[in-house]
Amino acid sequence: MSWYIECNQRTVDDTGLLESPFFRALSDGSMTLEQFRASQEQFYFIIPWFGPSMGYLLGRLPIAERSMGVLANIHDEHGNGRLDAAHHVIFTDFVTSLQGESFTPRAGDDGGPAAHTWVNVVRAVCMFDPLPTAFGFMGSIEYTYGLIASAVYDGVVGRGWSSPHGLRHHLLHKEVEEEHAEAFYKEVGAGDQDRIQGEQGIQLGVHIFDQLFRSFYTQSPS
Repeated sequence: MSWYIECNQRTVDDTGLLESPFFRALSDGSMTLEQFRASQEQFYFIIPWFGPSMGYLLGRLPIAERSMGVLANIHDEHGNGRLDAAHHVIFTDFVTSLQGESFTPRAGDDGGPAAHTWVNVVRAVCMFDPLPTAFGFMGSIEYTYGLIASAVYDGVVGRGWSSPHGLRHHLLHKEVEEEHAEAFYKEVGAGDQDRIQGEQGIQLGVHIFDQLFRSFYTQSPS
C-alpha cells in the first residue's frame, strides 16, 4: 500500500464520509427504496463524464510520458470495446433493477445541481489544476469510489433491493479501484511540492464525494 493510499484512507476516515447521513440511513434501514433509487438516478449522470475527464488529464502529458495504467482505465470505463459492458450502461441496469422500472436517462438532463457540480469540479481539476494535484485528485476519486461501491453493495444486498447481476458495477469497482488509484498516484511526482499538491488533490476528491452524498440525502423525496 502506497503512502497515497494510506493518505486517502485517512482522509476518508477523518471526513466521516461513510458515516454521513446518507450511508447511515442506507445501513440502518431508515432509507426507503424510493429515496435510494432517486439518489442513484442522479448518480448515473456523473459516470459518463469520468472517462472523458481522465482523457483531458492524460492529454496534458507528452505522448511518451502517458501512463499505460490510466489509458487502460479509460478503456475499461468504456467496456474494453464492448458497449454493453461500458460503465454507464451497467449502471443503468443497476438503477432499473432497484424497482423493476426501466431507467432511461433523458437527453439533455444533467442529473440535478449536485451531480452537475460534481462533474464540473472533476472536469476543471483535470484541465486546469497543477498536474500533481490533478493526479492525486483522480487517484482519490478512484480509491474513494471503491469504498463507496462496497458500502452501497452491502446496503443494497442487506435490504434485498437488487441481485448480484444488478450490482455488477459495484462488484467491479470494489475489486479494481485501488489498482486504478495507484495508476494515478504514480504520476504525482516524487518532490516535496508534488506530495503537498497530491495530498491536496486527495482531500478535494474525498470532499466532493462527501458533499455529493450529503446533497443526495437532503434532497431525497420524503
